[in-house]
Amino acid sequence: MTCEELRDQYELYAIGVAEEPERSEIRQHLNRGCEVCMTGMKRAREVGAILGGTAAPAAPSAPAAPAPAAKPAPADTPLSPPSEFPTNQPAPTKP
Repeated sequence: MTCEELRDQYELYAIGVAEEPERSEIRQHLNRGCEVCMTGMKRAREVGAILGGTAAPAAPSAPAAPAPAAKPAPADTPLSPPSEFPTNQPAPTKP
């Protein structure tokens, strides 16, 4: 990657969240002694240090508990109709 392409990755690398392959490419590029990128990385680390002291790290949320499984009615239990549809009354007639 070129210096121009790496510039957008400085902050992510500085705070440790850059993903592969960018992380390895930045590391290799800095190891070659690129002054432009080393200066950019120094600034990114300074910004990360300033921001790191201003906000508490977010804790990962706990996984949600699974919903309880509905218990099926025993096979010999008759199912009752919903209360909004009574079966013991005749259907309404139109006047």
